[in-house]
Amino acid sequence: MLFDIIDTFPQGQSVLVLGQAPAGDWYQVKTADSRTGWMRSAVLTLDGLAMNLPEILPTDVITIKGHVYTSSKNPASRVGVSLLEMDSNTSPQKDVGNTNAFGEWYIYLPASLAGQWALRVDSYSCESNTVNSACTLIGQFPPAQTVTLPQAEGTWVDFEMLP
Repeated sequence: MLFDIIDTFPQGQSVLVLGQAPAGDWYQVKTADSRTGWMRSAVLTLDGLAMNLPEILPTDVITIKGHVYTSSKNPASRVGVSLLEMDSNTSPQKDVGNTNAFGEWYIYLPASLAGQWALRVDSYSCESNTVNSACTLIGQFPPAQTVTLPQAEGTWVDFEMLP
């Protein structure tokens, strides 16, 4: 994990969802004891619609963002983009962002990170528009791209699936 985990919660415990980060992969939440933090949207069940939540930009982070497109140039939904540390002498650090319906993905990193990192499209959901009815990927993942942190802050990095 690139960020510290402050706490974990048992399944079914309620938190107040204050808003969502761009692309909807993270929700800002407030706990019963008034602590505020971020939780992956995949681990929460909303009582309402995510589209009704305000967008909240995470602060004090490096943001790497982009799009994934199908080989026919349509936004690729429910595809995973991984960011992997390249110049590590120990176990490399990694984070993942997932595309929304518009093919957009965002990865948020601690502001202190630096160095060469590899970005790659490397996973998908069976609900993705990049798979067939048997949940098999249509085409191939594109080649990885390299970014340098912190210089890549705010840069858009786009990928196109290969036929």
